[in-house]
Amino acid sequence: MNINKVKYILKRLCESPPSFLINKAKVELNKKLIYSQSSPLLRHKVSKYYDRLQEHNRAPLVMRLSNEKLDYLAQRVESYDHGYPCLGYGLVDIYSKGTYSKDCVHNFDWYTKELSFAIDFIKADTCCDIKVPWEKSRLQWLTEIAILVAHDRLPIEDVYTRLTNWSNENPFLYGVNWISSMEVAIRVMNLVVILLLLEKEQHKQLNDLLLKLIASHKAYLELYPEISDVPGNHYLATEAGVAAIMYAAGESYEPQRLLALFEQQFPDGGMHLEFSTIYNRLCVDIALIACALLPDVTSNKPLSDKLLSMIDSVNMLSSSKALLPIFGDSDSGQVFNFGQSSREATLYTSNVPSSKAISILSELVRSLNPDVWQLVESHQTKSETSFSLYPYYVMENNTYKVIVRYGGAGLAGRAPHDHDDVMSFWTFKNGADLIVERGCAPYTSDFNYREQLISYDSHNQLRRKTEKARLTHGSVFPIAPVGESEITANGLKVELKNGVHRRKLMLTDNGLLITDIWFSDEKCASVFYPVDSAEFDIKFQKGLLSDSCKKDKFFTEYGALYTEIKRLYFELDSKGEYQIEFS
Repeated sequence: MNINKVKYILKRLCESPPSFLINKAKVELNKKLIYSQSSPLLRHKVSKYYDRLQEHNRAPLVMRLSNEKLDYLAQRVESYDHGYPCLGYGLVDIYSKGTYSKDCVHNFDWYTKELSFAIDFIKADTCCDIKVPWEKSRLQWLTEIAILVAHDRLPIEDVYTRLTNWSNENPFLYGVNWISSMEVAIRVMNLVVILLLLEKEQHKQLNDLLLKLIASHKAYLELYPEISDVPGNHYLATEAGVAAIMYAAGESYEPQRLLALFEQQFPDGGMHLEFSTIYNRLCVDIALIACALLPDVTSNKPLSDKLLSMIDSVNMLSSSKALLPIFGDSDSGQVFNFGQSSREATLYTSNVPSSKAISILSELVRSLNPDVWQLVESHQTKSETSFSLYPYYVMENNTYKVIVRYGGAGLAGRAPHDHDDVMSFWTFKNGADLIVERGCAPYTSDFNYREQLISYDSHNQLRRKTEKARLTHGSVFPIAPVGESEITANGLKVELKNGVHRRKLMLTDNGLLITDIWFSDEKCASVFYPVDSAEFDIKFQKGLLSDSCKKDKFFTEYGALYTEIKRLYFELDSKGEYQIEFS
């Protein structure tokens, strides 16, 4: 094991409260002893929950989709014979025998007869990505097929055959698809929707298989949840998965428990505590679905108000075209995937037309809980020209919007999905990207590449020229221990080694005006990432030794999908000042 990883884990253990250590010990005992795979207690628990699911008389889920949207889904599903679009990597096989343990992109197979908890799923010395088999096994594509079956567009045997194949290749607690409770939770949310859509068809074998799988998922989420001293997005998803199973069994997740979870996950102004903008949108999606699985949410004012404040955090950071910036990590995550972009925020605003994918997702939420959807659909986020949504500061006028990263590291300083991007910024012009960052390419397949993309050099930053990327090892992969800038009357201020950097951003009718003032004990450098269509004008400079501009890549999704951008590089003296305008 990497010595830095050991140090990180020991540090986290020393900082952890006793209650967490006790709960962590319980989970490990469940895995290895009390509820191990061969335990009769485990079989009894699964059997008991299967009986409970079987006894409940569920109302069918009825989605109202136009022929245009059904045609869109049908075209997507028909194309899966040639491959499933996976995380920006391109097309991957989801139908062949043995595919659910394979990373088809990097030609690596995790097939093993080992118990799930014994598997090294990161394979740090091998170029492979566990997220590929995990994405295939979320079974979001099977939900799409089920919707078409429910609308008489496909035979129900298509669902039964595909699900049987998946079940046979992924026996409970064996293989890579029973490692992460977040993956288990997202999968079971899809399985519950499939059950609600198709149970009325009275396909006995399919219904029985669905109930058995849902019962197994319930036992997993109860006994082996991913927990942390500071619970993050994995725990939120785990609890939403539990809520989905309880809904299918005719039980109700306790509203006050959900509110307490939301308060912990989305403190203060509503931003998710891990601070990544794309993860924030995913976590709000998860929270919305959890609310849709509860009765009487709209009559519970503290809960409904909290949900709306979380929705506001998505809208406040998105452009006038409901496009999100990418600060921090992004794994293109979705709970239900109908082809929507991970940057698309049109689910939460009526000001911008939704894509067909988002309109199908909104109909799914509406069909689960019309009152909750009405609450969301009728809500309008208040518009302001400048405000702070920690750790971001936002300014906008009629044409431009700029979001600046100024706060500390997410997850109470643990920084699992942060980048070294303090005082970096993202700019929109008329709702489209103008100045971006490099995004986040795969962060489990190549640690060296990850280090490059989370370091300051992939962000709109000014640093000492010889300064190394400030990275350290997290529990799984490299992380960036983010600094925190100070907001002053003259803009933002951050300490350099033996120096200081001050940055002031101002929006005008002509564009974004940036003033950088710095001094240090050695030469510095700054970098900006404008899109190809952006123009810039250096208004004045003192201490700017040279500038260069070349092509670079902006990763718009998690995988290999990128667009070309410019990389504007300034070599700077040890002190100076410049002013540059982007338009």
